[in-house]
Amino acid sequence: MFLADSFLAELRACQSKEALKELIQRELHDLFKVECIFLAPRLNPGTAQFRKQMLYTGDPEFMNLWMERRLYVHDPLYLCSLKLYKPFYYHDILKVVDKPPPVRRLIAIREKFGRNEGYIYPLHGGALSMAAPKRLDLSVDALRVLDHIAQPLLDHCLALTRSKKPTLHLTPKLLEFLYFIDAHIEANSACNLREKTCEHMGITPRTYYDYWQRLQTSLGVESQTAAMLVARRTDLLPGG
Repeated sequence: MFLADSFLAELRACQSKEALKELIQRELHDLFKVECIFLAPRLNPGTAQFRKQMLYTGDPEFMNLWMERRLYVHDPLYLCSLKLYKPFYYHDILKVVDKPPPVRRLIAIREKFGRNEGYIYPLHGGALSMAAPKRLDLSVDALRVLDHIAQPLLDHCLALTRSKKPTLHLTPKLLEFLYFIDAHIEANSACNLREKTCEHMGITPRTYYDYWQRLQTSLGVESQTAAMLVARRTDLLPGG
């Protein structure tokens, strides 16, 4: 257990995600014989916060494609891991669920980059995923180390991210729009909410939709629901 204890000591000293990546690449890649490691929290993946909180220690081109095609939104391996709370090899998914979600595109993208096999390890609030060209041979000693460090690793990664909340600059008019929406969104239909907001702010329906678009762009999201979630998580609204 010495390696695990020494790793945790270094982990506590990491003050940035870059330092965390260096530690993982130096200590864990050789131990588990993997080429890349995903460390992902359980949260709404449609928000911009997911990109900031995911830790990936592989080639940037793979991650860019992953994000571009939004595969992180419905990663069946990751979702099954969280649902079952049971670790498994990527290609063993048929053994752990009766009707798995579609995996053909997911596996094809991984294999394109030589990630032919991998191992999903569920955690409280997230999951650790390790990938390699061939099936991983996880020894008893390696799994003991993984058991000891996996959860502290995710916790520390999230702590580093949350301690550096993004600073968002919204215009006074856009903030007024956001506050009014937040106060009335639960009790009104979409149509009523639009009418009330337009009347309160003295704007047209066209401007109303323009404000929504500007808000979503500023927060880095693609839906109104995601915009409200991110606004709360970044302390723009009460409950953040």
